[in-house]
Amino acid sequence: MIRHIFKYPLDFPDNAGDIIEVQMPGKPTICDINFQGDQIFIWAMIDIHAPLETYKFVVQGTGWQIHDVEGLCFVKTVHTPSGFVWHVFAVMDKV
Repeated sequence: MIRHIFKYPLDFPDNAGDIIEVQMPGKPTICDINFQGDQIFIWAMIDIHAPLETYKFVVQGTGWQIHDVEGLCFVKTVHTPSGFVWHVFAVMDKV
C-alpha cells in the first residue's frame, strides 16, 4: 500500500463545541494539526485508494466550557500567531 500525506482544513464552527466533520480516506494517521495562514489544518497520512469516511472533531478555546468530555479524545493544542490557543479533540463513537 502506498500512502500520501494530505492536508485537510478544520473549519471553525459557528458555536463553541460544535462538531466539525472532515472527509478523509479510511484509517488516516494524523501527522500534525496546526495553524497555517488563517486556518487550522490536519495533516494526515492516507491511502488514497481507501473509501472516504467522516471524522468528527471539536475545537475548544482555553477557558471554554466543554459539554461532552466522555466522547472526546484530546489530539493537539494549536497556538495561533495572534496569540489564541485552540484545543482540538476527536469525537469518538460511543459503544
